[in-house]
Formats: sequence, C-alpha cells, structure tokens
Amino acid sequence: TAGMRAALYLLIPKNLTGPAPGIVALHDHGGFYLWGKEKLTRVDPVHPELQKFKDKAYGGRDIADELAGLGYVVVVPDMLHWGERGMFLADDPERIRNRTLAVTPDDIQQFNARSWAHEELLGRTALTVGTTWSGIISWDDQCAADYLCSRPEVDAGRVGCVGLSLGSIRSIFL
Repeated sequence: TAGMRAALYLLIPKNLTGPAPGIVALHDHGGFYLWGKEKLTRVDPVHPELQKFKDKAYGGRDIADELAGLGYVVVVPDMLHWGERGMFLADDPERIRNRTLAVTPDDIQQFNARSWAHEELLGRTALTVGTTWSGIISWDDQCAADYLCSRPEVDAGRVGCVGLSLGSIRSIFL
C-alpha cells in the first residue's frame, strides 16, 4: 500500500544475455523471526545463529543464490513480522534493531518468544482494519511477483515461485 513497504532482495544472474526466467522465493516461519529473506540468501557476514537455523531447516543451502546461479532472476521478500519487517520495539538494543553479529542467542530466543506471542495480536489488529494477516502476506507476495515481472531482466512469461514450510503455503496462494 502507499503507507507500507516490504523489504526484499533481487538476485540477478551474472552475464545475462537477455530476459531470464524469474522465481519468487518465499521463506518459512520456523518460529525464527529475526531474519526472513536472509534464510534463503547469503548475506555476509552470516550470524552464527542464522547459519545454525539454515543448516537445520535448509540443509545449509542458500536456495535463492543457487537459483540465481542457475540463471533465474530471483526476488526474495521479507514476510510481515519477519526480518526487517519484524516487531522491533523502541527499547530494543541497537544490536537487535540492526540485527548485527552482536545479537546473542538469548536475544534471539527472547525476540522469537515475543514475536510468537504477538502473532494473535497481529491477526486481530488486521481484522479490526478490515483485512487479514494472511491477506496482507498474500498481497505482499503478489506485489513482489509483480515487481519481478516488471524487471527488464525477467521474461514475465516464465515466472514461478518456491517456498519451504509456510513459504510453500505462500507459494500455493501466490
């Protein structure tokens, strides 16, 4: 919407010679909220706790990077309540707000617990303004797909999506 923007990564393969197929890559829930799109991409330096999560949930693979390496233009958005779009509070230390390497395992555990506990509040708040949380997520994913298709590097007739866990549900909706 005009008042809300979603953070995403756009991965463009090296040495493109023309429009390439595109993929919308959608991250999981995993009860791991501090990072979203970073679960599918390699952004150095990688926080050790994020790498542990990726090792467990994604076999240590950076799926979006691998797809870009195969010649796909890949868009990787943050889902509302994850990553840059997480529930950060004014009194959160800078290391948490900026998701730096100084974030401790305890910080992550507390952030995850707080985020989990507020999912119901997020859903109820969406209902009070006439929408649903899943509707917002679906709209955001559609906007990411529209953005991908608008890129000159992308053959809009050859676009798909991929997701794991909740990302697969998002793929079905998309």
